[in-house]
Amino acid sequence: MAHDEKLLNQMIHEAGSICLKPLLMVSLTTSIALVPVLFVGGIGNDLQKPMAIVIIGGLSLGTFFTTWFIPLAYWYLAKWRNRIK
Repeated sequence: MAHDEKLLNQMIHEAGSICLKPLLMVSLTTSIALVPVLFVGGIGNDLQKPMAIVIIGGLSLGTFFTTWFIPLAYWYLAKWRNRIK
């Protein structure tokens, strides 16, 4: 069982190191690109400003869940499944 835990930890860390940079690049560039929409006025800004807030918030929340919650949930489920066996 110790070998399985070591392999699981190695897989989670390797997947995190592979996926972290592309995930951060996509979410940060999109969020930074939408920041001017929050501060610039003009025609249609009443509709675009709330949409930009929702997109930035969703990307931030999604990045958090993808980097922290999903690997932890997978780790706990794998530990729970090994405990049942």
